[in-house]
Amino acid sequence: MGDAQVLSLDKMVLDNHLSHQLETIVKPLAIDEAHLQADLIEQVGIGGHFLNLPETRNFTRREYTPMWPPVDQTMLEIAHQEALNIYSNHVPPELPDGAELLVEDILAEADLAIAI
Repeated sequence: MGDAQVLSLDKMVLDNHLSHQLETIVKPLAIDEAHLQADLIEQVGIGGHFLNLPETRNFTRREYTPMWPPVDQTMLEIAHQEALNIYSNHVPPELPDGAELLVEDILAEADLAIAI
């Protein structure tokens, strides 16, 4: 978040999508019947491959590579629309009790530090 990159709401939305993709890549692999797809591997048999089967493509898209951006829009168009939507419609959650006083104390401390 260096330099002027934080001034672009679109860039923040793109960075958010990127961070979610990275989380998906590094999360532990699920090892259960649904994820192993042993029945599909058994159907294909030794020497065959299952990479071109619809089940494999659907599973991969659902688990690893969601279709983003949609075919009819660019990432920048989607990020811009999403940033405008967030800017116009986001309602931040209320601060917990006492948080406002804590923020005021922090600001007062910063003002003193700057004045020195």
